[in-house]
Amino acid sequence: MGILDTPVLTLAQKQAATKTQLRAVARGMRDTLAKQYGTGFDLVWNNPMGLTPQEALNALGTDAGQLLTFAETLKATINTLAPGTITQAAPHNVTVNQDGTATVGT
Repeated sequence: MGILDTPVLTLAQKQAATKTQLRAVARGMRDTLAKQYGTGFDLVWNNPMGLTPQEALNALGTDAGQLLTFAETLKATINTLAPGTITQAAPHNVTVNQDGTATVGT
């Protein structure tokens, strides 16, 4: 077989290769989602432009509650599947108001 020829794989070899690729995809998804969670967390709690957490959430208006719900659901899901992946914890309580805005507690 030449270097440019496509190898003929057995079923077991195909399955092993697929298993390796799927595991890499799963780890990549976990890592990407965890990184994006961290970026969002920092934009609220350690805003690089100097906004307070309340000011950052106010920028979202009535979408703040949806973002917070999504982020906490994502964190819980990832940490259920891969414990300890996302460790950031909000330093203050946040209340989601009925209109979807959010209020940072002290």
